[in-house]
Amino acid sequence: SKDIDYNHKNKIEGYTYNNADQHQAFNLYSNSLLKKIAQMNADNKIAAASFYNYSSVVQNWTSVSNMTSPIAYTNNQGTNYVAGLQAARDLLQNETIANDGNDKVLVFLSDGLPTKHFATLDTKPISDNLKGSGKEDQDEYNIAAQAIEDFKTLFAEDIESGKLEIYTVAVGTWTTALLDKLSTEGKTLSSTNFVNILN
Repeated sequence: SKDIDYNHKNKIEGYTYNNADQHQAFNLYSNSLLKKIAQMNADNKIAAASFYNYSSVVQNWTSVSNMTSPIAYTNNQGTNYVAGLQAARDLLQNETIANDGNDKVLVFLSDGLPTKHFATLDTKPISDNLKGSGKEDQDEYNIAAQAIEDFKTLFAEDIESGKLEIYTVAVGTWTTALLDKLSTEGKTLSSTNFVNILN
């Protein structure tokens, strides 16, 4: 799509935010979600990864009741959707949970469009392979869109059977075209309707 508005407004729930507000919003949403999952079933398992230029697993699979600290958001150098998808793929394919018979839910949160990338979902995540101008542009969009397509193809059977649901969350007011591509139908949320996932 060529009509993406890259000049997104930095607003959340009706007010202009700074980095501190943005961090607070991410932390509130992610940890409210954790509490909701725990209320549903304390034995539910959860894992979390962060992504910026690269990705990092910040919580490997564990029961929510075993978590000792909240998941926190930090602002880093770039936004690499491919790195985030790589981490999600690896966690979902983890042998301890991949075929355990339980349904899976992926929640993909971002505060903006991609500014960095690896060439494909299978590109080794090392510094020599990190590309991108650091700006939101059409090339970054197209590469991320292809990685999203590849990710959903990889998990197509689970998505089609309902064993994997994908929610995406846009923190701030900006175009959600990429997040719409990633989410399963009707599951792209913004900062103003994130509460829907908690109901």
